[in-house]
Amino acid sequence: YLYFRCRTLRTPGNILVANLALSDFIMLAKTPIFIFNSFNLGPALGKTGCVIYGFLGGLTGTTSIATLTAIALDRYWAVVRPLEPLTALTAVRARLLAVGAWTYAAVFSAVPAFDFGYGHYVPEGYLTSCSFDYLTEDLRPRYFIFAFFCAAWLVPFCTIFFCYTSILQVVVCKRNMPSKNQEQRLSSRHVKEQTKRKAEIKLAFLVIVVIALFFISWTPYAIVALLGIFGKKNLITPTASMIPALFCKTAACINPFIYIITHPKFRKELQKIIYRDKSKRMSGTLRTTGYYTDSSRMHRPSKDLSDTDVEILEMKDIPFRTGLNRNTSYNLETISSRVSEREGSQRSASLKSFEDSVVSPPSWYSKPQFSKKRSFQRRSSQKSGQ
Repeated sequence: YLYFRCRTLRTPGNILVANLALSDFIMLAKTPIFIFNSFNLGPALGKTGCVIYGFLGGLTGTTSIATLTAIALDRYWAVVRPLEPLTALTAVRARLLAVGAWTYAAVFSAVPAFDFGYGHYVPEGYLTSCSFDYLTEDLRPRYFIFAFFCAAWLVPFCTIFFCYTSILQVVVCKRNMPSKNQEQRLSSRHVKEQTKRKAEIKLAFLVIVVIALFFISWTPYAIVALLGIFGKKNLITPTASMIPALFCKTAACINPFIYIITHPKFRKELQKIIYRDKSKRMSGTLRTTGYYTDSSRMHRPSKDLSDTDVEILEMKDIPFRTGLNRNTSYNLETISSRVSEREGSQRSASLKSFEDSVVSPPSWYSKPQFSKKRSFQRRSSQKSGQ
């Protein structure tokens, strides 16, 4: 939802993140079926429902691990080989990787669904969920499950391990750079590249956490499947097979929270959605405060006075008397005259015309030529003193 709603999040790297969120969401969408089967003490939707449940589980699980592998490769190319244009991730390449992950998973998940003789989906554990028949005695389903294990667990694990090991080596080498390259590293171009690389490395560590949680969640289930195809059925009980099947779903639950909490852009956009009304009230308060702050700071001369400033001066420049004795002559002062008394103050043309209209000179006084830095009130006060 955040990816499609916020245009700033539609980067090539976030395409893979959105693809991972989609596969995790579909995986968790099977939860009502699992609860319904639990209340009915078995597969309540029959064989067809069991096949659909197993197919969606294999499809989404394999898509998630394939997407995580693609993210690892993207981080490897961005951090270890940033200057190679052929390995740069673009929007087209990211979409192709996402489609490739779904296609890769669909090939392995469709084989048991169509029952080509290489296995099929059967209830497992307490008969409340469905998965590959890893307890079969036939050889061809065993070969398929072992090949599926290598393609969906072993190969991605080796790829991800290589990518992030290389990334960590780059990080360690970057920290241990000699001091003689200090001036080179402080150049503007190098600073920009270093800032970009720090962001890439931070995201790489984030994905490492996600990958670790994924493999911790799926490794017990993979071990149970291997025990079944290698004839160790006596070690597999309903509880021993049901707990890993439930435990592997934790990765789908934790991944979105990790990305939202640690990813600054996702976190910022989520806060905008949650606190939309509150942010509007706060922004209105800030605008009002800024208005009165500007009016309170008008005693400081400014070179460029806006129309709003002139309006504020018109409200404030009301003439007032400074003497209490009626027989004593008094000077006519305004707020604008106090502004002009400061040295180096400059007044705009609109403010000068405003002074002429508010403070009228005596009848015997001839209007002189005004300079840029001296206002009318200052000249009139000097001549009246003479």
